[in-house]
Amino acid sequence: AAAAKKEFKAALDLVGQGRARRTTPEWTGSMDRLDRETRESASTALTELKAKAVAARDRGAGAELEAIQAEVRRWQLPELAAELPSALAQAWTTICDGRSTAWMSPPSAPYWKADGAGLTQAPGQPDPQSGQSKDEYGDGEYRFRVSLRGVGQFYVAVRQTGQGACKSAFSGPVLQGIGDGDHELILRTKGGELSATLDGRPCAASIDGKPHPKGRIMVNAKDGVFKLLSVEYRPLP
Repeated sequence: AAAAKKEFKAALDLVGQGRARRTTPEWTGSMDRLDRETRESASTALTELKAKAVAARDRGAGAELEAIQAEVRRWQLPELAAELPSALAQAWTTICDGRSTAWMSPPSAPYWKADGAGLTQAPGQPDPQSGQSKDEYGDGEYRFRVSLRGVGQFYVAVRQTGQGACKSAFSGPVLQGIGDGDHELILRTKGGELSATLDGRPCAASIDGKPHPKGRIMVNAKDGVFKLLSVEYRPLP
């Protein structure tokens, strides 16, 4: 009855209590079957709600989406509740694939070149410039994949305008601790909030000035060999 009402946690608790009453193989098998059927019912219900949640998100139906999230929380099954945010996360959109400077603004593109393995600063420039996107982007997650070899410092910035930016910068001992090789840096920005991870671990990030709701992406590095392998973006759910 509890499972029929989608009281899945209560149903599983009852199964657990019933399991302790007897130890015969037949009884244990019966309890195993009830446990399995309850979890399968919860999984089926979650699949249906995932589809409804994605549809609500795409329609901008915030109240409906919140009600779906509350329903899943009511089940008190953390392992299933954790699946809903993943279903709502939108796919990454590739901004830079590392093979072309076409995504860069016309003033900055000549300072960078594609070498077959990524974008690197063009040699022979008397005053190397940051790579800057020609388009503007707002709140969301930004994923940068970079390759470092002997780099003295590098930084990335998003929502960048003349008034400010959200950025993450690395230099000195911190950069030495990161080490050479390929790395993944993700910036997450929402209004006045900013967080960042490097290779899955939290790292420093700062808000400089007063960033606009939307702005450009900026990348730069000094010394050594820096390659920008890709830049991806996705809006927040």
